[in-house]
Amino acid sequence: MKIQDVARKANVGVGTVSRVINNNGYVSEKTREKVERAIRELQYTPNELARNLYHNKTNTVAVIVPDISNPFYASLVNEIEMNLRRKGYKTMLCNTVGEQTNEELYLSMLQRNMVDGILTASHSLDSKKYAGITGPVVSFDTAPLSDRIPVITVDHREGGRMAARLLLESGCKHIVQFHDNMFDKFPFFERHQEFEKTVREAGAEYVSYIMERDCFTEDFYGRIVDNWFDKYPQTDGVFGTDMLAAFCLKKALSKGMHVPDDLKIVSYDGTLLANMVYPTLTCIRQPVPEIAKAGVEQLMKIIKDGKADRKVIKLPVTIERGMTTMTER
Repeated sequence: MKIQDVARKANVGVGTVSRVINNNGYVSEKTREKVERAIRELQYTPNELARNLYHNKTNTVAVIVPDISNPFYASLVNEIEMNLRRKGYKTMLCNTVGEQTNEELYLSMLQRNMVDGILTASHSLDSKKYAGITGPVVSFDTAPLSDRIPVITVDHREGGRMAARLLLESGCKHIVQFHDNMFDKFPFFERHQEFEKTVREAGAEYVSYIMERDCFTEDFYGRIVDNWFDKYPQTDGVFGTDMLAAFCLKKALSKGMHVPDDLKIVSYDGTLLANMVYPTLTCIRQPVPEIAKAGVEQLMKIIKDGKADRKVIKLPVTIERGMTTMTER
């Protein structure tokens, strides 16, 4: 079925049918009703590609994350996809771990109008690559990319403070924090700083265990945890992302330790993983649905109006108490 068939049945020109389909230009109400009736009777489906080309749109947004296998990014992408779908957009996914050229490719696609916008949570590409980008881009928790690109983040400083207090209030005296070797320009670096500051001010022993940047494999986590147990056997409190915390819990239990009696654990992110392990993890939860919604809304604003409402949107984090910290002392 072609648009010409609709035009013949409605006894109008092809241009009139096109204006009705694309809701562009004047068409009398009587003529519109004839065209819409012909479309229904013929069960005509407009060519989406042709319509998008007509409007210079693809109705597709590229979503760039380090690794979709990580529970946090999996949850974020899931929420983003649902929000984009409600807005009539499709999602194109890009993993960047070990493949910086992938990210550059997607930026090139935006410049060539092959996607309508980009939502990025990448940590790998030099921010200078974004400086010349004029198309719609919104970032999640990245370092500042340009004055035109808004950042969606959370109150990491408060999150770090909350995590430290949970461990200190549980009686921890020898505390280890796991974190990536990131530069301090990333918003989430504030949680590491605040966690360390709070622990040290309380007089507890503090160790910063710095890991390889953007590595999410099971083998990597296993090696990190084995090394930690060997180097810091006196540890009685641990803080890290959900994945790291889950591996620490597994290792501790395998060595006959009791959690939380011998080891207290607080995780960061609050994904499904926190409740899937046993004992369940006490965690600092990032509001993933709200993060995704804010990012999509800002991107839609840029696509429509050429600019976002705000340069930085900071959302609150919350405590979800599990079984890996003491409730009473």
